[in-house]
Amino acid sequence: MDRLSGQTFLFGGFVADPKSTDNKAERPAPASAASGTEPAENGDASDNPYGLSDEQWAAVVAEEPEIAVIAGPGSGKTRTLISRIAYLIERKHTPPEQITAVTFTNKAANELKQRLSDHFSDQKITARMNVGTFHSLALAQLRRSGIDITLLDQEESAELQKEAEAEAGAAEAGLIYQQKLDSLQATDFDGLLTLALAESQKDHADLSRFTHLLVDEFQDANPIQYDMVKTWHGQGPARSLFVIGDPDQSIYGFRGADSACFERLQQDYPQLAMRKLGRNYRSAGRIVAASVPVIEEDGHRRQLSAARTDEGRIARYNAESAFNEAVFIAHEIDSLVGGVDMIAAHRRQNDKTRGLSDIAVLARTHRQLELIEQCLIEQGVPCIVAGRGSFLNDGAVRDCLAFFRFLLTPADGAALRRSLRSFECQTESIIRLQSRFRDSERKSVADLKKLAKKLKIDEADEFCSLAEALAPKVRRDKPEKLLRAYSAARFLEGNAALEQLIQAAPYYDKAFDLVEAAVSGQEIDIRRSAGGYRKDAVLLTTLHGAKGLEFPVVFLAGLQDGLLPLHTAKTVDTDEERRLCYVGMTRAEDELYLCTESPESPFLLRIPEDLVETVSPKRKYRQSGKQLTLFT
Repeated sequence: MDRLSGQTFLFGGFVADPKSTDNKAERPAPASAASGTEPAENGDASDNPYGLSDEQWAAVVAEEPEIAVIAGPGSGKTRTLISRIAYLIERKHTPPEQITAVTFTNKAANELKQRLSDHFSDQKITARMNVGTFHSLALAQLRRSGIDITLLDQEESAELQKEAEAEAGAAEAGLIYQQKLDSLQATDFDGLLTLALAESQKDHADLSRFTHLLVDEFQDANPIQYDMVKTWHGQGPARSLFVIGDPDQSIYGFRGADSACFERLQQDYPQLAMRKLGRNYRSAGRIVAASVPVIEEDGHRRQLSAARTDEGRIARYNAESAFNEAVFIAHEIDSLVGGVDMIAAHRRQNDKTRGLSDIAVLARTHRQLELIEQCLIEQGVPCIVAGRGSFLNDGAVRDCLAFFRFLLTPADGAALRRSLRSFECQTESIIRLQSRFRDSERKSVADLKKLAKKLKIDEADEFCSLAEALAPKVRRDKPEKLLRAYSAARFLEGNAALEQLIQAAPYYDKAFDLVEAAVSGQEIDIRRSAGGYRKDAVLLTTLHGAKGLEFPVVFLAGLQDGLLPLHTAKTVDTDEERRLCYVGMTRAEDELYLCTESPESPFLLRIPEDLVETVSPKRKYRQSGKQLTLFT
């Protein structure tokens, strides 16, 4: 197993000099390393007060105005980012108001805020910083400039585009679409960033809050986000830009992200300081050694070494069908957590019982996860399904979200329009009511009810009555209680999609948080329970949704050609699909299950056979109609 020690890889085109690698890092990792915690380097604590490795500390204290850190999986990226912020405040005496940290998901932003609050033991310091996604920071910037605008989610903007095309044809659709946005005082995701960029580029723009700009997961930036970073960074001796990420984990090419963004940054800033984090503290040696050849298939060597001294385990299961695979996963998870099937639980040598939340099942698409979810429920294993599932496209769910968006923000013209339509208000009445309400100085549910009565729009009575009943509760009651009240009032208790939205509600403290996640959240920002709500549950999500997460045990499902890489009508980006596989594999800390059926994914061919053990179930499985049947 020589490949398990000293495994290295190069990040993209940035080749590190092996001679510069810190030899001190080769000492045995402490026990905490096995759980993903980075070991502290020896030395004077006053020089390195955060317990970082030498390469992490070098990134934190870099003095250049532009710094790019290429951080391999499990190399302590978030810890380095937090330490950089702490260093600016505690050592450089930077006012927190001058620090902005950008993330790509609401979940990542919230976790970053929490970890910063834990570090400073003072939430007031964190509250003075600017931490959020590109979209939340852009919205805040526009509102500071006196521009109050509503953000449409992907589904709403798509509906509006279809309306525009139906009215004007393809040639004029863009103009009509923009007119519709303007009439609603709304914008879509791209429009929001474009507006914020334009505002930032004005001569009088106040960019003081971006004096020290830090960007997490920089490889996910699309062209307009890249331009925002450059504009926010600005010029001046007191300013700094600190970006961190990994080109090998660039998996959002379909949204315009470019894995070569680090190279572009180096071209734009010739004096850019490059730092590299190439020591993986998360995954056992066997997992690191198996992952590297997969990403190296592009012809470039990488530098990545495992800090952990234990080997870990990689198991491969060759399934006969998707159903066979799903049942195997359900039973293996039951075994891992010490479930009711104690025979299965004890058939593994050196068995270690896991908690449900220690386990994740990852797949390329949401559809693949549906059968696995069914099997887990049948097995009695509670799970959390994360991602923008198809239930969010359901009309009843869209109507419900629009209703609560209006209660939270009565100036949201798009939400009001959708809500009135769902209560079967006539188009002419909606236009009259909405036009007058938009021009009124005061905007509340009570004001809308008075206006509807004044205009004699009786068909709005039912909407106004329910809105009046729930408006006082929308910021007070739990989201699940609010959704069930809405569902009952609209006689929608039997709607399966709305029930899935209700299953998501317990994961949010406030209605605002749930609505924000549904409107602007990324894959991991949307969660719902399956098999009963429990905080301790197995996570099911896509490979995109798993980015940035880590688990002791990871199942990669559906590793077959056609699914990974995914073959669609569009051209297959094999390099990005390979990066997706790499991201999935490197989420695992201790155990990695590779589940495949014929034809297997070509990426599996890159994994050395001596690192993997092939497993087979002690039972056979068959499917009878919609029922799951087992027989020995």
